[in-house]
Amino acid sequence: MKTTTVQIGEKTLGRTVIPVQGMTCDGCVRTLTEALYAVEGSDLVLVDRANARATIQYDPAKTTDKALAAAITDAGYEVAAA
Repeated sequence: MKTTTVQIGEKTLGRTVIPVQGMTCDGCVRTLTEALYAVEGSDLVLVDRANARATIQYDPAKTTDKALAAAITDAGYEVAAA
């Protein structure tokens, strides 16, 4: 998992890239996208099945990269070792 911060206007957001195992179809992408958007503080979610990763931009005052990783496992997928 790689986490950085980005400045958008006056707002600082976290951005994390989480490697994901277990996605096999577009339905998996949709399920995982919905699970990550359900985490309070998620701002932008991009799930890439071909490269087995999810990139999430989020408000670090409302959530953490660990909470986002937990949402992935709660949805039935594995967070892969980076």
